Amino acid sequence: MKKTILMALAVCLGMTACEKFSPDDAMEEIENEKAEEVVAGRTFTFTIKGDFENEMKTRGILSANGSDMSDIWMFDYVGDELVQQLHLTPSDENFDAPVITLSYASHHVYIVVSRGTTPTVDAEAHTIVWDKVSDTFWKDYTIDVTSTSTKNRSCTLARMVTKLKVTPVDEIPAGMASIVVAPSVWYSGLDYKTGNPAAEGTVERAIAVPASYVGTSGQLAASIFSFSSATAWSTDVTVTAKDGNGAVLGSVTMAAVPFIRNRATEMSGGMFAEHSPVRLTLDDAWSDSYVGEW
Repeated sequence: MKKTILMALAVCLGMTACEKFSPDDAMEEIENEKAEEVVAGRTFTFTIKGDFENEMKTRGILSANGSDMSDIWMFDYVGDELVQQLHLTPSDENFDAPVITLSYASHHVYIVVSRGTTPTVDAEAHTIVWDKVSDTFWKDYTIDVTSTSTKNRSCTLARMVTKLKVTPVDEIPAGMASIVVAPSVWYSGLDYKTGNPAAEGTVERAIAVPASYVGTSGQLAASIFSFSSATAWSTDVTVTAKDGNGAVLGSVTMAAVPFIRNRATEMSGGMFAEHSPVRLTLDDAWSDSYVGEW
């Protein structure tokens, strides 16, 4: 009887051991570990480069032509799906070296660095639109993430805007309070998936004139930015000088002023006299310049 009981216990223990150490269970555990690994992905630290002065001056600072950038976005796409979005400002500790975790897959990470004013992101239309456009850089960074992918990445961004600079060459009259620059066509947005300009419209930008410029000639300059394509385009531009009450002191309209991405278009001429001397200038801080007069 005792022998029968002992044999029954041994059989039960054997069955328990088989259940505990089943090869099928071991295989399922391995597969689950792999699944968890795929979801986790790898964490990447990006070094952002471009036409930035001193690139990373101090923690949290990126600047171009002496002006600090205000925003960094990273839009992570797998196929056509936006899987995550990262937005950093200079108050974030890793503003100068953004960190993002990417799953094991083929990714397009669209990176935008800007100092424009009041940005609005529309992920469905994949655009960012600013109330006031300023210097902006962009990159479509493609990466196939695997378990052996290098975690530190360096990418160079390209400037996606054009700049219009206008300079009256005649003497600034007393009472002049503002200079208004009004292009007929202007772009206030960026398609962050293609790098192309978006939000086509008109703009009228009024720039205050400090009293210290009254009586000077050729020193006052007003600049505005637009998103631009790599293909040259043109539009008419009206420049108007106004006093503190909004009365027009002088105005000029320039026809078919040319623009192209990463180039400053500089226009100079008279606003308060019939005939003004031609003045040509070069902006060598950008990759190229267009110079003309009105």
